[in-house]
Amino acid sequence: MQVSLQHKSGHVCGGAIIDSQWILTAAHCFTDPERNRNKDAYKVVAGIHTLSSTPYSDVIVARNVEKIVMHEYFSAATFVNDIALVKISAPIIWDEYKQPVCLPNSGTKNTENQDVIVTGWGRNKELGYVWLLFYFYFFLGGKLSDSLQKVKVKLVNRLECASWYRKAGFPQTFQDGHLCAGFKEGGKDSCNGDSGGPMISKKDDYFQIIGVVSSGIGCARPLLPGLYTDVQNYLSWIDSKMT
Repeated sequence: MQVSLQHKSGHVCGGAIIDSQWILTAAHCFTDPERNRNKDAYKVVAGIHTLSSTPYSDVIVARNVEKIVMHEYFSAATFVNDIALVKISAPIIWDEYKQPVCLPNSGTKNTENQDVIVTGWGRNKELGYVWLLFYFYFFLGGKLSDSLQKVKVKLVNRLECASWYRKAGFPQTFQDGHLCAGFKEGGKDSCNGDSGGPMISKKDDYFQIIGVVSSGIGCARPLLPGLYTDVQNYLSWIDSKMT
């Protein structure tokens, strides 16, 4: 389900396969002034576990980007509506390494302390104080993980999360449309380079994507869990853009 969204310089964001030609990711992945939304500069790589894996094969496939659809009301200041769709040039053929992830049902209830899994090639520790912009990684010259990582965290109560951010001096960071996940004591989190990747939960015998890695203050800090776009809030938007 996980893909690497790559620019000429390499991996820049994660994403999730939700259809044979559609990838769900974060809108802020396309706000770097050096890249913007030039679709011809991007590619999507699926079936990959190790970023340094070359050449591509039947397992690891690359697709050109046909269209980038950012949410019309995305705010780079507050990360509200931090969601985007990428249409790729040719369908992905399903196999054991490349599968779509289910979108949540409109009535799905996300509960406090619910176990969720986040995957990506991001850093294992923070580089600087604020990583609200995903390309902060490039400014500081940090190194991504070469192998796909995963971490299990828990959903945090929305009111409690908003209170923690206010007390830390970031009252505008947690917004409607965000999910909050991590631990009060910190220690586990998404980080620089994980942006756009999926936060998934298991429902019955299948997995569904309930969040998209969006933003945060540092990585794995106490009382500052990671922030994720709540996919359930955007089901109608996703459906309208894929038709």
